[in-house]
Amino acid sequence: MCLDILRSPVAAIAKAKQKRDTNRVIITLLEIAAIFAVGASLIAASGGFDAMVLASSFLSSFSVLVIFAAVVGLVIMIAAVNLGGKGDYYEGFTAITYALTPLAVGLLVIALLLYVPIIGDLLALLVAFPMLASALSILYRAVKELYRTDMITAFVTVSITMTVLVLSIVFLSASLMQTQMMY
Repeated sequence: MCLDILRSPVAAIAKAKQKRDTNRVIITLLEIAAIFAVGASLIAASGGFDAMVLASSFLSSFSVLVIFAAVVGLVIMIAAVNLGGKGDYYEGFTAITYALTPLAVGLLVIALLLYVPIIGDLLALLVAFPMLASALSILYRAVKELYRTDMITAFVTVSITMTVLVLSIVFLSASLMQTQMMY
């Protein structure tokens, strides 16, 4: 399923718009969460392959990505609907799931390339560029198409979503720093 998104994101978005299949989106999310978790586990275990490190990083990465997609889908929905988009949670959840697909596959490729001596880091960087471009463009296109808005509204929706993510990380970091200072 996630190969359809990588091969032809525009067609995959059009199909999701035409045929609201929540189960398909959930299965796609679970697939990309597994791919993402394998990539994150390979990076976490780069110092040495310890079974416990691999298992714990796989489970935590998998869980975090699924929760992340569910929450960001909600944030996208709130922003898009408040800006005049027509849709509900399915559209936001689908948009973020489809956008995470190239990120997950890219992370796996990057994790493998980091094991290549000498030029692995450079190759990984070269993979990161199109991966990020693809993810962001899919997110914008999916928000635009699924919520039936113009590109400016999609841009504002994604900007609001990114601002919420950044501010949440800042607030969480400040809270953790304050907690550390207490002890």
